[in-house]
Formats: sequence, structure tokens, C-alpha cells
Amino acid sequence: MSTRASERSDALDIDFGSLPNSPKSAHGIEDVRNQPAWVALELMTSSLRSDPEAVLAPFDKLADVTEYANEMQRLDKPIATLASRGEATALRRVIGALQRRAGGSQPNEATKQGLAALRIGLLASQREALMPIARVAIDGPDNERGAAFAIVVACGAAGAHAACAARKRPPEPVPDDRARFAAVLRDIGAGAVGPACEALKAAGASDQIFVEDTLEALALINGGAGLPPSNDLGPSAVLADFLARDPVSVRSRAALAFASVLGARSHARLIPLLKSEADEGVRIAIVEALRKTRGITRDAILHLDGVLNGSPPVANELKTAAAAALGDADAVARPQAAGVLARAIKPPQQGLLNKLVGSESDDPLLVTTIAKSLLAVGGADAATLVESRAAKSSGEVKQKLLELVQKRA
Repeated sequence: MSTRASERSDALDIDFGSLPNSPKSAHGIEDVRNQPAWVALELMTSSLRSDPEAVLAPFDKLADVTEYANEMQRLDKPIATLASRGEATALRRVIGALQRRAGGSQPNEATKQGLAALRIGLLASQREALMPIARVAIDGPDNERGAAFAIVVACGAAGAHAACAARKRPPEPVPDDRARFAAVLRDIGAGAVGPACEALKAAGASDQIFVEDTLEALALINGGAGLPPSNDLGPSAVLADFLARDPVSVRSRAALAFASVLGARSHARLIPLLKSEADEGVRIAIVEALRKTRGITRDAILHLDGVLNGSPPVANELKTAAAAALGDADAVARPQAAGVLARAIKPPQQGLLNKLVGSESDDPLLVTTIAKSLLAVGGADAATLVESRAAKSSGEVKQKLLELVQKRA
């Protein structure tokens, strides 16, 4: 029995050595049409796996387009068989051979180039056929994964559908798989948004890992800068729904994905959440999402002022995120941002309670982040304010503040 056949659970039980010699057709290829269907399929699949150029070369000699179409159509089932078995390297070679014959033509039935492109297009439109290849792209063996990744990405939306289906219920999710899945959707780009949001909408309570992975992948598309406006409001509605979902790990990822997909159109929904969202970790994600989409506007600064200078007090991590964001304020909002930072850089009042318990304002990272942003958006008096704070500080904080002033000079 063929070693390759015996190692695959989905392979037909064929001993190729025992098959009769196949007669040659007039075109110089094995004429398998008189063989039983299962034998013909395995023979053609094996030939494509071994040398797709040798299989296709006789087709190139055919002058009649109809005859060429009939011969090319015989490739569909063998190509689907390679895909169903996850044989990505072999399948990529077949696609490459077809691409060379298509020469950039659009799929059509009027020319030989168009018919070659049609074979590729049929595979690229079949999300179910691509799912085994998508599984290989995410968690397959090293020697097949690169080819599988390239095929799935090249198939665009159908590849994204297949990747989501393959990722939704993996046998044992591991960090590398999560990163590869995110990379697939990222590289597909805008074409992945619709399929990913369809999969998110259909996800159930047991699919939390899949939901987190998909949201994280969407946050990477287009560098997180937002996609062109679209009349399709489906993705927007789906992602907006996850902004209110538990747990907080989902809401954090949803904020970044929402901003990545909608860009500046996400600001109207995200900015109010700077105040209304209860979890500080999610608020940090919202700040990051606004920064990536140039959303540090006057409205956002009103809420960031509350984070830095308002009450009740919040953790230094959120304050630091807010301070850094103010340094990215748009041109119109810079004076407003500078005013917020000028109030925030003032040293804490030295009351008895502050002396006993210390002050959050003494945190080196927080204070230096406030100073750095103030120097970026403030006017001529920004350096004076930072020097004033340095004079009332000591140790690491004082040293870092003075270094920042010197760099600006």
C-alpha cells in the first residue's frame, strides 16, 4: 500500500503499484476516464501532487477553447481533494501553475487564460473546501503552514470565513495558534471584516476564546487606522454590541476592534465610554483606541481631564494612559490639552495625610509622562512648569524632568 495513502485517515485504500497501466490519451496524459471514478480521482490527484506542470502541459497544446475547458474542468475534484486533505504545499504549486497560465486574466469561459483563472476562482469561493487548509495555516505542521497561510490570505473573504470556522472550535488553543489566526485576518485586510463579524454574531457563550481572538485580529487590520466608509452597517452593529459584553477582556478588545474598523467614525461611541465604563482596564483600551484613530479631540479631553484631575481618584496606570494621550491632541485641541496637563503636573498638596500615605502624583512614570506630553503640546511656558515641578521633586523624578526640559531646549 502507498505510504502516503496509509498515513492519511481520509485517503482511499489504494495500492498504486497494483493498478493497471493507464493508457495515454491523444494529448499525452493519462486517460483515466475509463477507470472507476475513485481510481480516476486518486490518479489525477496523485499526478497533480507530484508535478502539476506535467499535468497541465498537454492542455496548453489544445487550440480549441471548448476542448480546453473540458480538460480543465477535470481538475476541479482533484484540487478539492488536495484542499480537503490539507495538502497546502501541493495545492499551492497547482495554483501557481494555473496562475502562470491565467496571466492576470479575469475568470471567464471565452479564453484559455480566463478558464485557468476560473479554476482558481472556484477554489477561492468555496469556504468549506478551504477550511482544512485554514486549519493547517493556524496549527498545521511547519512544512505546510507557510503555503496554507498564503493560500488562505489569497482567497480573501472566503479565506477569512474558512479561518474563522477553523479557529472557532480548535481542539486545544495555544498562544501561537491565536497569533497565527490574527495574522491571517490581518493580512486579508478589509475583506476579513464581514466574515469575522458574521462569525462573532453567531458565537455563543462557550466561544469566548474565539471571540477574543477575532476581536484582537480585527484590531490589527489596516494598522488600526480604520477602513473606508461603507454602506454595510452590519460590522458596526456587531462590534458595538461587544462594547457592552462581559467579561472585561472582551470589552477591551472590542474597543480596539471597533476603532480599527470604523476609524474616526468610532469616536462618537467610544468617547462617552471614557466616563461611563466602570472597568479601568477597559478605559485604558478605549484611550489607546482613540489615540490610534486620532480621536484626542476636545470632547475626549473633557473626559481625560476628569481622569487626571478629577475625583474619585483612579489608578496611576489609567492616569498615565490619559496623560500620554493628551500629547496626541489634535491641533485645535492642543491648548485645551496643555491646560489639563498644566494642572496635572502641579505637585501634590503637602498635607498631613499626604505625608503619611504618600501621593500617587509622585509616581515617576506618571509624572514624566505628564511632563513629556505638556512639552509636546504646550507653549513657551511648558518648560517653566516642568522645571517648577522638578524643583519640588527629588531623586529619580527630578532627574527625569530636568532631562526632558534639556531635550526640548
